[in-house]
Amino acid sequence: MLKTNRYWIIIISILVVGILTAGFSTYFVLNRILNQQHQDEIEATQSFNNIYNQLLTPVNVAKTLQSNPMLNSWLQDGEKDRTNLFRYLKAVKNTWGFDAFVASNLSRTYYFSDETTKTLDQNTPDVEWFFYLLESKTEKLTDVGYHNGDPQNPFLYVDLKVPAESEQINAYAGTAVKLDGLVKTFLLELFTLCGR
Repeated sequence: MLKTNRYWIIIISILVVGILTAGFSTYFVLNRILNQQHQDEIEATQSFNNIYNQLLTPVNVAKTLQSNPMLNSWLQDGEKDRTNLFRYLKAVKNTWGFDAFVASNLSRTYYFSDETTKTLDQNTPDVEWFFYLLESKTEKLTDVGYHNGDPQNPFLYVDLKVPAESEQINAYAGTAVKLDGLVKTFLLELFTLCGR
């Protein structure tokens, strides 16, 4: 009888150890799988956030330009001191890494953050967007264009109407993001998402 009890104790001990080993193994394997899934979800969320920010930040900065009281008063005062405008546009570029612009309907002048200007008339190349916005009375537009006619250097433009007290359109202000940089960032994030 004592011998039989000992066998039962050994068999039960082996079963308990086996069950505990299987339980711990399952726990650690599931824990590793769930942690990896959680990490993948975090990386995917970060990638989507990066893409979202790359697209949304220029829009938000354009909205800031559009509603800037200094810009509106500068337009109303006859666009006299271009130095302050260019300083402001350069500050936008230095802060956010993309260009900013103002296209005035009052003086028919286009101001860009690299301190270039051009006359806005029907004969000026690469300003058809301005006349499209005026004619259609569009308040906002996102388009692809070329600064100074350079087809090797496309930009994604966010154009927003600067509010005026009258019905007249005083200006459009916005941002210009180099399209090659935007596409590279987008593709890198996409490859990060798909490369796992």
